[in-house]
Amino acid sequence: MKRIALLLGLLLLSAYGNAFGQCKPILDLTATSPSKIGFSLCPDKPVPNEGDAMVIEAGGGQIVTTVKQSKLTLGTQIVRAEITEPAKAQEDMLLLVGVSTVTVKFGTNSLEVTVAKGPEALNTSHYEWSIGPATQGNKNTDTAGTTSTSTATVDNALRFRYTGEYARGGFFGQKTNALLQTTASLSIDTTDQSSPDFIDNNRVSVGTRLTNLSFGRLLMHGNLGIEARLDKAFHQDVRDADAVVTASGWVPVIPSITLFSQSQFIAAPLSFKASYGYRDRSQAGESVKGRVFEGSALYNLFLFDRFQVSFSATLTNNDLDTQPANTPKTQRLYKGTIAYLENPDTGFKVLTSIEDGSAGVMLRKVRQYFLGIALSKIDLSGAGAK
Repeated sequence: MKRIALLLGLLLLSAYGNAFGQCKPILDLTATSPSKIGFSLCPDKPVPNEGDAMVIEAGGGQIVTTVKQSKLTLGTQIVRAEITEPAKAQEDMLLLVGVSTVTVKFGTNSLEVTVAKGPEALNTSHYEWSIGPATQGNKNTDTAGTTSTSTATVDNALRFRYTGEYARGGFFGQKTNALLQTTASLSIDTTDQSSPDFIDNNRVSVGTRLTNLSFGRLLMHGNLGIEARLDKAFHQDVRDADAVVTASGWVPVIPSITLFSQSQFIAAPLSFKASYGYRDRSQAGESVKGRVFEGSALYNLFLFDRFQVSFSATLTNNDLDTQPANTPKTQRLYKGTIAYLENPDTGFKVLTSIEDGSAGVMLRKVRQYFLGIALSKIDLSGAGAK
């Protein structure tokens, strides 16, 4: 059934282009499954043969495929290719969703191909959770970096982390604009201890944004929108309510790196998120208001076919009416993670991380070590991921 839908979609797209007297090579993302990619190519140009290796270059990354079908149908060359490494199929699809054109190479030939997608291709969801023990490294240091007195005596805790994002093309389900996307996200990062020396940052948000913005090799998968979010500590009487403008994207000129591995990992290049807006902060029954800026960057490195090393930095600037005692306006949090990819097909991994600094609703400096198991999943249902 998927094969029939793929063929019909390609024929419709090619017929639309040929109706205006032009043949336009197209990659049909709306009819694609995670491991199969369909093309509508022009018969007057070089076309691949069945069994040929074909490389798709997109946003600084490469997707290696094998041609399974190549035949002339109603004046259009219909090509069906399969990704060589199925374990990377979902990440490859995410890479294609973020670009408008790709370069297809086979043999000595190179073609520029347009990526066809509608709002349904922007329907995505992904999540990751992890659980394991956490240990604090400097429990009696405040955000100013000075030693303070604390009655907490707990050095270890069980930490649970969950991040999930649900996105749909269009404005809150109204698929009227292929560039518009509505998102909702949930982030939980807490422990079973009430000590303020452990991270306790939890956030829920909803927003709408323009997506798939690009600017050459400086930006791809760009997003610009508005967002409402609520941050709450589970074990402390503190919460933040924000209304912000957001921007995020990938910087393909700084791609992820694979070292000492037999194959190349497809992953997001250097990525960033930033937001600026208004915050209402409530702590111990007192409310303060003001502007807030939050920015973060993430970079991935892959080693020995099984290890993913991630580095991230987050900067928060709170320009509130009144700051808590011994709390500077600007906080920084640095994090390094090493994950062993136990099963790339299922997203299961064993990871360890270290975090140093302050971020989130707690605004308290911590140094925390974590070792646990994790599971991640990407679902591109709009691109036939089911």
